[in-house]
Amino acid sequence: MSLDPGGASAAQPRDLQPPTILVVDDEAMVRMDICAALADRGYRCIDVADGAEALARFDALAPALVVTDIYMTETDGLEVIRQLRRQRIETPILAISGADHKYDVLAIAKRLGANATLEKPFVVEEVVRVVDALLGGAG
Repeated sequence: MSLDPGGASAAQPRDLQPPTILVVDDEAMVRMDICAALADRGYRCIDVADGAEALARFDALAPALVVTDIYMTETDGLEVIRQLRRQRIETPILAISGADHKYDVLAIAKRLGANATLEKPFVVEEVVRVVDALLGGAG
């Protein structure tokens, strides 16, 4: 799914297009809810269902920010964060995950290089608020 609020054409210069947010989550409804809220705020949203696809498409998409779930069936969010930071990619990352009492995966995500974290369940307005803060209100 790709939501582009402004109808920006491919020919439009990248700096005139709204910032692209890459949303990575294996739950389709979570991706749809986050992307709808981000599009309402003026962001362009691209969503993918797993970390492997996110990493494969990252360079072509050149997102301004990544929102990634931690637990996914394919490449998980911790590996997405690890790979991006290993490549010295400084794109802001928001890690999201449900409560895990055995491991504090969101703390691990922060140590690996996530800029911010949110625990599920959340209201999508929280995601928008964090994205705005990380991008300086660029939406």
